[in-house]
Amino acid sequence: MSNLLQLCKRKTCVIVTLIVSIVSIIITLFWNYKLSQLINQVQFGISITSTQILVVFVLMIISTLSQGSFTYLSGYTSEYITHDLRMYLAHRLLKKSYYEVEQLSTGEQLSQLQNEVSEISSYLTGSLFMLINDGIRFIFTFIWLLTMNSKLTILANLPVIIILIYVIYTSKAIEGLSKQSQSKQQQMNGFADILLTLFPIIRIYEANELLQNRYNDKVEEWKRTTSREEMTRARLMSLSAVLSCIPLLLILLVGGTLVIRGEISIGLVYIFVNLSGNVSGVMMNMPGHIANLRRSIGNLERILYEEEGE
Repeated sequence: MSNLLQLCKRKTCVIVTLIVSIVSIIITLFWNYKLSQLINQVQFGISITSTQILVVFVLMIISTLSQGSFTYLSGYTSEYITHDLRMYLAHRLLKKSYYEVEQLSTGEQLSQLQNEVSEISSYLTGSLFMLINDGIRFIFTFIWLLTMNSKLTILANLPVIIILIYVIYTSKAIEGLSKQSQSKQQQMNGFADILLTLFPIIRIYEANELLQNRYNDKVEEWKRTTSREEMTRARLMSLSAVLSCIPLLLILLVGGTLVIRGEISIGLVYIFVNLSGNVSGVMMNMPGHIANLRRSIGNLERILYEEEGE
């Protein structure tokens, strides 16, 4: 992440995006609190004023607008960071001497542009800020729920610890398979570079069929690795989705028991149920997000520190 920020010349966009994310979750929490008060009033037979309904309605609209603003700003910022990365690569290439350019491998450069940069761009646009936003929502929501009712928060979210351990394990497994798939793809690009370089010789010695078979073997290896990666990702993340439902079931069980005993109100249970997705629900797709983050960081480090290894 620090490497990305070094490349990005528009840190203000990143800071504003994070601020909007924080403001969005604060508004969401406040809106849920106001709505829970209305539920409690209905439970105890207290009349609801039109002003209270208007306040909740306005907060709901503001919450929706803030979330939409975050989505727009995150996409805008991601595109700028990707642009800065591409400009960095172009600037680095232009600084090379003619001799250094002659020594470059076409396959490696093609791999960087088609694989590393493309994957980093896709992750930035589709996942990075969503992952950060999920982290912010998780922290703010969990702390706020602790202040509302620490007993229900702890009892209902104890399985989150187990889910976190599972997320870390599965993300490493997915990352390993992703790297294997990426390695096979780089081998394909390297083989294509060889075909381009040796094309005249291939024509002279009529080695087309032999090299075509070798290239097809590389493609089949990449297909098998990619298929294994996708199947493993689907299997592990499906179990993650199932595990993320356990805290919600505990909220209904423990919260319902406390309501029957008169220790908490229905409005408070509503808050926990409605916000459970911010605490445990974010774990549903977390293994894939973390694996993609690690893979993108690895791609970025290969790009940034390529010259040091030369």
